[in-house]
Amino acid sequence: MIAPARTIPNLSAAALRTYLSAPAPRPLVLPGLVGHWSASAEWQRPDFGALRRQVGEHTAVEVELAPRGRGYLDDRWARHTMGFGAYAQLSQLTPGLFLDAFVLHKIPSADPAALPVGYLAQADLLDSPSAPQLAAAAPPLEHYATGPRGDVYRRNLWVGPAGSFTPFHRDPNIGLYTQVAGAKVFHLLPPGAHAGPSAPVFETSKKRGNTSRLPVAVGALLGGEGEGDGAGLEGMDEAERTRWRSALAAAFELDGACEARLSPGDSVLIPEGWWHSAVGLDAGVGVNAWFR
Repeated sequence: MIAPARTIPNLSAAALRTYLSAPAPRPLVLPGLVGHWSASAEWQRPDFGALRRQVGEHTAVEVELAPRGRGYLDDRWARHTMGFGAYAQLSQLTPGLFLDAFVLHKIPSADPAALPVGYLAQADLLDSPSAPQLAAAAPPLEHYATGPRGDVYRRNLWVGPAGSFTPFHRDPNIGLYTQVAGAKVFHLLPPGAHAGPSAPVFETSKKRGNTSRLPVAVGALLGGEGEGDGAGLEGMDEAERTRWRSALAAAFELDGACEARLSPGDSVLIPEGWWHSAVGLDAGVGVNAWFR
C-alpha cells in the first residue's frame, strides 16, 4: 500500500511560503485553492464547452500520441499538430480533431482501445495573447510567488483522456498542479538517486536525462484503483515485470514516498527535485505552474 500525501485544505500563500522555506519540504495535496476560478465550473464534461470556446475550436495544438500505457520514452511516441475542438472530417488531422477524437471519443466507428492516447501536455496556452479568456478563467494564484526567488517560470494547460501518462521524472523548479476537471493520480518519490533494491527506478533514460527508465505507470505494475489494467506491459516479459515490481515496491518504502489522488479542485505541490509520474483516471483538464 502506497502512503497518501499529506493533505492541507485551503492553505494560504503565506503558509505555503513558510512551508517551502523550511528544510526538505515534502509533497502536499492542497484542496480549495481554486474555488474562485470560473474554470472550476466551466471546464467540465460533457463536452468541455467553455474550454472549447476559450481555446478556439480550430486552434492548432501540438498533441502527444503514444500507445496506451506508454509515454514519451516509447519509440512510437510522436507529436502531431491538430485542431483543438470538434471532429470535422475523418480524412483530415487539422480542424478540431483532438477533443472529439482522443478525449471524448466521438468519431463514429472508432474503437477507443485501438487509438493511441492523445495528450495535450504542458501547452503554452494559458498566457497566450490569442486566448485571453483562458487566463481570465484560471488566473495565476498568489501561491505561485512563494518560491525563494518569488517568480513564475511557466504556466501550462493539460488535457487528456483516461490513461494519459507522464513517466517518472524530476524538475528543477517547484511545481503546483491543479486538477480542474476529471481525476488524476500522481506518484511521488524523494529527490536524488537511491541505492539498494529501488535503484533501477532512479536510473535515468538515455533519451531524457531527467526521466526514469521505467517505461510504464506504477499502477500497471502494482495495481491501484482505476489504474491497474496492465496497460503498456505488452512486450515486457514476466522476469522484467518482476524486477520492476520489486524495485517500485522498494522505492515506495523510502521516507516521504507517496501518492496524490486528485479530484476536481485539488492541487498537488511537487517540491523541487522530487520524482513524480502521473496518470489520468478519466477525461480531464489540469493547470500547472513551475515557480522558483
